[in-house]
Amino acid sequence: MNLRECTVRGVFVMVTDQAAAPTVIIDVDTESCIPIFIGLWEAISIFQAIRGEIPSRPLTHDLFIELMEHYGITLSSVHIDALENGIFYAKLLFNGTSSEKAIDCRPSDGIAIALRAQVPLFIDDAVIQDASVDRKTLSDLRDVSTYFQE
Repeated sequence: MNLRECTVRGVFVMVTDQAAAPTVIIDVDTESCIPIFIGLWEAISIFQAIRGEIPSRPLTHDLFIELMEHYGITLSSVHIDALENGIFYAKLLFNGTSSEKAIDCRPSDGIAIALRAQVPLFIDDAVIQDASVDRKTLSDLRDVSTYFQE
């Protein structure tokens, strides 16, 4: 498995003739990105993490971070490591006392947690090859901030 560190560009709403869907865009390099369709609550959570917002009551991802901190658990990174039948798969990687431990997660949850924990996001080269698109082809993206105005 060859992994490449990538960055989250942001959360957008992708509009097509059939629907509009929350989408997280991950930058692979200066020309390519990976769009991943996500749920509304995950979109809100990722959007808040990008903006550094801390809600008055913890959302699920905030609670997860609080639990890790309380019990001294260290998240080292998040890996998006597979794409099967259009579904992305990811893992949270933790530093254990004697070895690294991995727990399966949805990519949207992994991204929300990684942003809060300020750890790197890695994507397998095979996933990048299968899922990356030229940024120029994503013209139907709308900034999600216009939907979450205060």
